[in-house]
Amino acid sequence: MVDLHFVMPGASQLSLAADPDYDWRSFGRSEPAWSLQSAIFLARAGARVTLDSTPREDAINFIPASMMMGRRLGSERCYTVSLAADKTLIPWAHAHIVQNASQRGFNRYWLHHWPQPGLIPRDPERGCNVKTVGFAGLPVNSGLSDGALASVCKYFGLSFRQLSPSDWNDYSNVDVLVGVRDFSGGRYPRKPASKLFNAWLANTPFIGGVDSAYEQVGKPSVNYLQVRTLDQFEKALESLVTDAALYNSLTSHGRAASEICCRQAIVESWMRLAELLESDFRRWRRSSMAVRATGAVIRGTRVRLERLRFPGGAR
Repeated sequence: MVDLHFVMPGASQLSLAADPDYDWRSFGRSEPAWSLQSAIFLARAGARVTLDSTPREDAINFIPASMMMGRRLGSERCYTVSLAADKTLIPWAHAHIVQNASQRGFNRYWLHHWPQPGLIPRDPERGCNVKTVGFAGLPVNSGLSDGALASVCKYFGLSFRQLSPSDWNDYSNVDVLVGVRDFSGGRYPRKPASKLFNAWLANTPFIGGVDSAYEQVGKPSVNYLQVRTLDQFEKALESLVTDAALYNSLTSHGRAASEICCRQAIVESWMRLAELLESDFRRWRRSSMAVRATGAVIRGTRVRLERLRFPGGAR
């Protein structure tokens, strides 16, 4: 089996023995959330994993796209897999791991993002009573900013809680989780379904927008509620306050759906992809430098043509 080598800045200060559930605050940024968590959980599953700040010629190198921008790390002497997150595709990468199904394509592989480490689920003693509405995300990025969400909550006699970096793992008193970015109809084809996953795992009903990621994994009106306008949001929240059967149905279907986003399921997806990448890596390593250079040109051309097709940066 080929080593899976994760490249991260400051790797000498990181450890595969770290516990994301204990030190969950260290995994809030994109790079550790994707790279370090993946390295830790794959190592726990028995994969041969290494971690450093520079790529290796004899391994499959997983590198955050943010590190690869403007730099040809390893050039054609190293096999590189870009952890794209919500960044643009890297033209010279041999493969890309993306977090939204709409990004799939030639040498682009969709994997679910890891759920929130250290997640504290909703207290079951709260039953189906709705008292607190939690908002996932930064208000500045939401169409519900400027007090709109808090005003709706106040109208229904509910408290509003903005999940912050200091407690965004704690859903113990969150009776409804909201993950609406805006009401513009944006599909956000680079964003993951993490907010919906966390709601399912926390056993909390979720109200989301029309994000493509939510539709790719969930079923509107079955395991989450989808809203397109502020008026629809108000009606969705009112229905959860007044309809216990709907509340229980959403949480029940959410629990069933959460099987796809638990750590074990994501580890298994990573292991299957690692086998596929290993086959490609071995073929690439047997090839000449001339063949490798030609491959780099082809990959780069594909990415640049894709950008022309989607000038707004959809991919």
